[in-house]
Amino acid sequence: MPVNISTPFTRVVPVNTAFLMHMDGTNGGTIFTEASTSITLPATVQAVPSISTYNPYAGTKSLRMHGQFLEGIHKVDQALYSFNTTTDFTIEMMFYPIGATGAYLFSVGGIDGVNWASISMYTNSNGTLTLIMTSAPTTSPNIANSVTVGTFNPDQWNHMALVRTGGTGYSIYLNGVKTWSLASTTAPGAIQANTGFSIGNLCHTSWGTFGAVESFNGWIDNLRITKGVARYSGSTITVPTANFPANATDDPSYASVILLMNMETANANTIPGPVDEKSGQLFTVVAQPATQPRTSTALAAKMGTSSAIFYPSGYGVPNGIRVNTGPENTPISNVAFGTGDFTVELWVYLNTNSATYQTLCGTRHNGTTSLTTDWSLGVNALVPYFYADSFILQAGSISLSAWHHVAVVRSAGVFTLYVDGVSVATKTSSAYNFTNTTYFAIGSDYNEQEALVNGSIDEVRLSKIARYSANFTPQTVQFEID
Repeated sequence: MPVNISTPFTRVVPVNTAFLMHMDGTNGGTIFTEASTSITLPATVQAVPSISTYNPYAGTKSLRMHGQFLEGIHKVDQALYSFNTTTDFTIEMMFYPIGATGAYLFSVGGIDGVNWASISMYTNSNGTLTLIMTSAPTTSPNIANSVTVGTFNPDQWNHMALVRTGGTGYSIYLNGVKTWSLASTTAPGAIQANTGFSIGNLCHTSWGTFGAVESFNGWIDNLRITKGVARYSGSTITVPTANFPANATDDPSYASVILLMNMETANANTIPGPVDEKSGQLFTVVAQPATQPRTSTALAAKMGTSSAIFYPSGYGVPNGIRVNTGPENTPISNVAFGTGDFTVELWVYLNTNSATYQTLCGTRHNGTTSLTTDWSLGVNALVPYFYADSFILQAGSISLSAWHHVAVVRSAGVFTLYVDGVSVATKTSSAYNFTNTTYFAIGSDYNEQEALVNGSIDEVRLSKIARYSANFTPQTVQFEID
């Protein structure tokens, strides 16, 4: 089989091509095919919260959320979810975060653009959990003002319980251990009209939109709110291992349960939403539609019959091709280069000279900037870069409205960035071990809502060899698998 490069290389492994996407398809199509495995991949659309059978904590299903803009579910009920006259209560849930990112687990009440919700729980990118709680709408919550209440475990199930006991204090339990307590007789405030309880984000009082980009990415299961009962006490508790009972025989406090979501009642498309198993009422789904990447013949493809065209709709609105989605679906796992040689290359045609980053492709799967296990290849203000925990390489330039070949090579620990076949930067480093296989995207950064490309991409190839060792003439016919 011919080798599709312009300069010789030494074949290191029997199969050099780790990933190859020609971006060919029917005009306007949203399905892309990875050539080395013939696996078809849909373009990322705006995901909505959905009942998933893949990763339940207990039972057979859980709620899957995707960390995307304006994504969440909620139920409006001002009286039911106000805890201002409640001496005891318990809010608990199981949550499985994909990585550690800034996101809201839940909120009681809503923000109005200025004042905080009654109770909010937030996961931070450093793996800590933050509680925000106030007795009245205010810009400075007076019970707990962004207080760190414990540390959660990314990429696994965690149990969280917020308990108020005897009207005199609050406790947080994380994975069976009391991690925080506060002596206080101040109750959370009554929530505003037209608000209630939201899952996976912080809701605005209008309920027309969520108040933040920071929606939860992962799974939620076994969510229960008990109003009038402090279910847990002491320094440690036994973490539930099964679905919460939905009857008074197995749960003597069942009459005090105001919300029970074991996530077992499934509407396949979550329209109109997951079900509260206590009341039988449906939660409402909120999600922002997005414009999908498509194969397009409107712009002459660099190779083949079409290229992938990307239409960014704005910050936080998904618009990318997710090739590898981790625990739910891992069709292509051969994107981890470890400490070995590799080549990442593609053709790009940009429409805008954006001062913000445009990620061409990469494995960066959350907002953490210190990772040495992920990588991304992109362009910032028309300057190509290769990034991990910092800019490993950033040099050269490309022009708008023209096709350019961009490649990065690591050979024996030496990184080289090529633009149109010309070396523009090199760096020697042994600090990077690219092991992440849970995520790979084209045209965007993590969650398909950051660093979006405005333009077209063609002929994406990843190789586990150093294909180029000197300046070269980029190939102008489609690559073959070798």
